[in-house]
Amino acid sequence: MRVYLSSFRLGKHTDRLVALLGRHKPRILAVMNALDGLPATKRQALLQRLTDDFSALDAEVRELDLRQYFSKPEAVREALADCDIVWANGGNAFTLLAAMKQSGFVDALKTLLDEDAIAYGGYSAGAIVATPTLRGIELVDSAEPSEALPIGYPPTIYWDGMGLVSYSLAPHYRSAHPESAAIEAVVQYFEDHEMPYRVLRDGEAIVIDGSEEALLTL
Repeated sequence: MRVYLSSFRLGKHTDRLVALLGRHKPRILAVMNALDGLPATKRQALLQRLTDDFSALDAEVRELDLRQYFSKPEAVREALADCDIVWANGGNAFTLLAAMKQSGFVDALKTLLDEDAIAYGGYSAGAIVATPTLRGIELVDSAEPSEALPIGYPPTIYWDGMGLVSYSLAPHYRSAHPESAAIEAVVQYFEDHEMPYRVLRDGEAIVIDGSEEALLTL
């Protein structure tokens, strides 16, 4: 399994991300559904920012809008098979996880990761959904259906994450990010509930390559 979980954008360790992909001009599928509650112009601007970030690594970016695959698990598996890494953007983690669950993305991704056919990466919400549970994240991302589930989403909030790692994550920890103060409450929640967790400062990342896992610090 190959995974790259960042606190903010691609982080400060893009050399390790490129090495993880092991391919010249890697193909990126960008999952932007954590932003589905935002105006379309803002969502598009953030997709362009992500495209620019990856273009600096000589990578090709295409969007995978999971809303087009709700209740179409076979179709989403076919779409995932045509990339080197699927990258999930930040935003609302509950929105993102709902899109992943409703489209069959989670099962398809896990199968392809087990086959070492693709890698998974993401930052903020895109990293949080890789954990076993989103409990505690409601302190920073709204879990209210009226706010977390945009028009077209079935009315279900999911709490069980993908479980690609065995611990919860607190991104933007003590960083120059607007959510850093709220993340302190999330960390306290993890402590109070005796949940295994890790913090990530902006610029840091966790990389998993087979049986090897490393925290890439600043």
